[in-house]
Amino acid sequence: MSRYSALITLTTLALFLLTTGCNPDDISGEPQIISPQVSLNYDGRNQDAPNLPSGNFEAAIRIPSSDLSDLQGRKLIEIYYYIREVPSSCTIKVYKKSDSNAPAEQVYSTASTSELKANSWNKHILTSPVAITNDDLWLAVKVGHTQDTRSIGCDPGPAVENGDWLFDASDNDWLPLSDRSQISINWNIRGVVEP
Repeated sequence: MSRYSALITLTTLALFLLTTGCNPDDISGEPQIISPQVSLNYDGRNQDAPNLPSGNFEAAIRIPSSDLSDLQGRKLIEIYYYIREVPSSCTIKVYKKSDSNAPAEQVYSTASTSELKANSWNKHILTSPVAITNDDLWLAVKVGHTQDTRSIGCDPGPAVENGDWLFDASDNDWLPLSDRSQISINWNIRGVVEP
């Protein structure tokens, strides 16, 4: 391959990445969860991040207890989440149980703002692993914005059930993002269950 052919190929790749909304950081940054560990997620590869206004939000996925029956007795040990733009504040949360369409019991919470990397998958190792029981499990990333920010990453969609929950402190309600807007995506939030 000549120098010019290689240059044309690289230019074509760069244009493809720009026009598809991807960036080169996404190519090799996909979390690797190795069997017998189990991934809890609804998302695909990172595509973008919705623009959320100033305020406080929690992006979450809910794993129903019926989907966890084979994992009872094991523990949630890590959470991966994609951050496009670093928010003013960020907290990783885990809830158990559901009260109607909202999490009922917070079982884990830790601030992670100082550890965040932009345009990247971020990994949090739980300091107190959470036991999988016969309850729904919610994995959430709480963010605070002082201005419009594209903080929590998402796949290209379409949204699947339980893959796009969003709590908005301005109305104090949990709703799927697809109910709040015309955006149909799944959050890039993944839990890892021990072998």
